[in-house]
Amino acid sequence: MAAKWIEAVATVAPSVASILGGPLAGTAVKAIASAFGLGDAATEKDVEQAVLAMGPEQIVALRQADIDLQKTLTQAGIDLERIDQEDRADARDMAKATSSVWIQASMMAVLLAVISGCLVAMFMGCMEPLGEATRTMINTIVGGLLAALMATITFFTGSNKNSQQKDAMLFNSEPFNG
Repeated sequence: MAAKWIEAVATVAPSVASILGGPLAGTAVKAIASAFGLGDAATEKDVEQAVLAMGPEQIVALRQADIDLQKTLTQAGIDLERIDQEDRADARDMAKATSSVWIQASMMAVLLAVISGCLVAMFMGCMEPLGEATRTMINTIVGGLLAALMATITFFTGSNKNSQQKDAMLFNSEPFNG
C-alpha cells in the first residue's frame, strides 16, 4: 500500500507520483520540494511532511510542478505511458512464455468460487450464528480476496490511463447538490 503522502501527490500530480517509485524518484522529490519552496537540501521526510500539510497554494504549485515535469520528460523523449504499456506487455508475455497463464487463470477461478461461496453464505444468513468479530474478519478476508481477483482480472484485461484519470477526476469532483 502506498504511503498517504504519495497518494495525496497522485491525486494532484499524477506524473510526479508515477515516477516516485522508480529510477527517477529523486527528480520527483526535487520537483515537489521546489514546488513547496523547501530548497535543494530537502529530504524525503521534509517533502512528506509538507505534502501532508499542504494547503490550496501548495496544491496549485504541485499541479504546476506536475505540468512542468511532463514538459521536461517530453522534451527529454521520455514517454511514461509507453513505458507503462511496455511493462504490462512484458509481464503478459512472460506469463505466456512460462505457461503461468493457466496457474493465474486457475487462481482466478478459485478466488471467484471462494468469494461467491462467502457471499452466498452471507446472503442466506449462514454467518448470523457467528460472532461479530468472526463476521468482521470474514468480511475483511473477502475484501482482500476481491482485491486479488481484481488484480488478476486487470492483469489479463489490462487497465489504461483513462481509467486512472477518470478515478482522479471523480475523487476531485464536487458533490452534486441537485
